[in-house]
Amino acid sequence: MMEDMIREFPRQIEEALNLTGQVEIHPHQHPTHNILVCGMGGSGIGGAFVRSFFKSDSHVPIVCNHTYDIPNWVDEHTIVIASSYSGNTEETIEACQAAQLKKAHVIILTSGGKLKSLAEMDNLSLVKIPPGSSSPRTCLGYSIVLLTKILVELNIVNEVIFETFRAGMQLIKYDQDSIIDQAQSIARALFNKTTVIYSLDHLEPCAIRLRQQINENSKALCWHHVVPEMNHNELVGWKEPHKDTAIILFRSRGEHNRVAHRMDFLKNNIAGFTSDLVEIYAKGNSIIERSLYLIHLSDWISLFLARRRGVDPIEIRILDQLKRELGNL
Repeated sequence: MMEDMIREFPRQIEEALNLTGQVEIHPHQHPTHNILVCGMGGSGIGGAFVRSFFKSDSHVPIVCNHTYDIPNWVDEHTIVIASSYSGNTEETIEACQAAQLKKAHVIILTSGGKLKSLAEMDNLSLVKIPPGSSSPRTCLGYSIVLLTKILVELNIVNEVIFETFRAGMQLIKYDQDSIIDQAQSIARALFNKTTVIYSLDHLEPCAIRLRQQINENSKALCWHHVVPEMNHNELVGWKEPHKDTAIILFRSRGEHNRVAHRMDFLKNNIAGFTSDLVEIYAKGNSIIERSLYLIHLSDWISLFLARRRGVDPIEIRILDQLKRELGNL
């Protein structure tokens, strides 16, 4: 059941941390100039999180790729990480093969499938995710931690970062009851509404996660944007009431002073145009802890919203139909 998989998120992070000792990466024979993380949906969002976590500390850019082709700058100085839980995501497979043709250093993160076979056949670095889940979107803990381990092995990140993951795991583990209570309250506010999520720039992966979970688990549409960018465009669109919307603001302590003022301005100027506005301050002492907190809260929100909507959070028949049609091309 989806509830069981969401409840297990703290344990999954702990298990992923234990798996880091098994990760081995082939040495990169050239200086690393950039990193490209290829992945789609629940498998691809892990790249967005590690990019956000380490963009201020990494000495090379980390870029996410969510399609079949890859940037022209990919070459032998590029690390390409192909992330797919099933190992059969066609966009990620094609991007991986294109990276091989351009002599990039390719690393595979998967539980099996064609990508695992490709790694074994071509002697690529292979980082294994435990198999068995029916929903790749529930394996985000493995993805984030093992992607971080890859960066540690590449000397992009210091391994002391794993203590921060442990702190985040402990936070959501012992705060789970209050997270569940908060999620139930928020789900009531979102019911029969279109959800609009606004976040700080460094918390955008959390906004994407909630949007994707509302899409897949709750079977509903929503959108997201980030501050300060939305202050330069979307803010102008709030000129009249939209009572069929509910607004969520993702915030945290230590906000840039001017960004905090922008968020307050946003809240005060759109509150009257929507039926519900929920302001959520992420708990934790670091971006990793706060992100894990918001991931866990978001997953519970999507589950309770699914129940209110009377839908099965695991069912994704339309995606299976699309895969069958593509398979027939």
